[in-house]
Amino acid sequence: MNITILKVWLGKIRDLDIKDFGSKAAIIIVSFVTFSHYIVAAFKTMPVDFYAFYTGATILITDKSNLYNPEVQQNIQEQLFKKGFGGEKGYMAFVNLPVSAIPYFPFLLIPPLVAEKVAQALTLVAILWTIYRLYKFHKLKFLSWTTAFVASFYPIYATVHLGQIGTFIFWVATEMYIAFMERKTLKLGVLSSLLFLKFQYLPFILLIFAIYPERKKFIKISAFCIFLFALANYLLMGNELLLQYFSLIGQYVTKPGSFGMEYKFGMDIYSLLSVLVGGFKNSLTSVAVIGTLALSTQAALFIFLLKKRDSYTQGSDIFYFCLITALIMTPHSMPADFIILAIPLIGLLPRIKKAWFYTATVIILSLFFYFSAFGWQWTHTILLLLYLPLLVLSAIKNPGSIGQKIHGAVEREKSFLVGDPGIEPGTARV
Repeated sequence: MNITILKVWLGKIRDLDIKDFGSKAAIIIVSFVTFSHYIVAAFKTMPVDFYAFYTGATILITDKSNLYNPEVQQNIQEQLFKKGFGGEKGYMAFVNLPVSAIPYFPFLLIPPLVAEKVAQALTLVAILWTIYRLYKFHKLKFLSWTTAFVASFYPIYATVHLGQIGTFIFWVATEMYIAFMERKTLKLGVLSSLLFLKFQYLPFILLIFAIYPERKKFIKISAFCIFLFALANYLLMGNELLLQYFSLIGQYVTKPGSFGMEYKFGMDIYSLLSVLVGGFKNSLTSVAVIGTLALSTQAALFIFLLKKRDSYTQGSDIFYFCLITALIMTPHSMPADFIILAIPLIGLLPRIKKAWFYTATVIILSLFFYFSAFGWQWTHTILLLLYLPLLVLSAIKNPGSIGQKIHGAVEREKSFLVGDPGIEPGTARV
């Protein structure tokens, strides 16, 4: 009997595809080692952005009239976390809208030092769930090289480390993408309004409006829901707190050594311009210029996409283009914000057929963070700007010679419109 079993195993070994086995083993090892390292390292850090939201939630309940008083914020934060954020180290200021602090109310039931680890754990769970949603939508196998590059995706570490609301925005953007592809207008409109919690991303809604077929219905739903959020926010703030908010914002951007971040340390277009031409300093004038530039640029892009809507396919690639554009046009972007790049990373890699395009996508959307997260962040912005035309060319219906090479490098999307022949309503897939 033992000889029979031995023969069976020898037969299995003989029939084993060594190349396939080695590839799968490498995927498992790389994914496990890098992901485990990230998570262990993240839990050893202080979730500093969580401190800001926890502080905001505390003051919103106990002393709302001083929600944006920097001295009150600093004192309460030091009492809560006892981390010594005073003096030259500054503290983590809560500069978000009051409604964005409400999701943090349940954490107030837990001791602060325990709550910070719970927040990191929930952040990790939310990230894994969102990635699972993307894999399920694209019908991807987890045992693939896409998984290896997602597991080594630096923004996962940065997001778990900070424990901030960016994880929620990642989930919102993912569900917006799925709703966009499935043409679920009501869901897309409601989800887009949730960007109000991090209002810097609101211009992204205009870009979606430009590329979405049922744009009028979408914008009506989105605008109505945003109005409700804005009304609730105003009722929480009132006129006095609104003035206090703008005062804190002024201090936040002009005193980066206290509780802000200098533009040159960001990963957006303004950080790039600040480094290259020295045009942006930490001043209110710079903030006004940046705000105007952000809105005007995205407005111009909105008009262009709207007028040229018949020349491109309204699918994944044009969505990725708008998503990345909105990301690098959003002021104060950090590595944690770039977790949103997991959406195009997971969607594109399985479709790419040419090695040069695959390599460029892996480097720009994933591996380059190992360099840009620790210095020269502006170089990553340049690479993303260079990558955007590739997405445009991939989305164009009738490209020229260069565009045809891009079309040949990326598998064409299958019919994705709900109601198309051979596709059941609500089951559209790329």
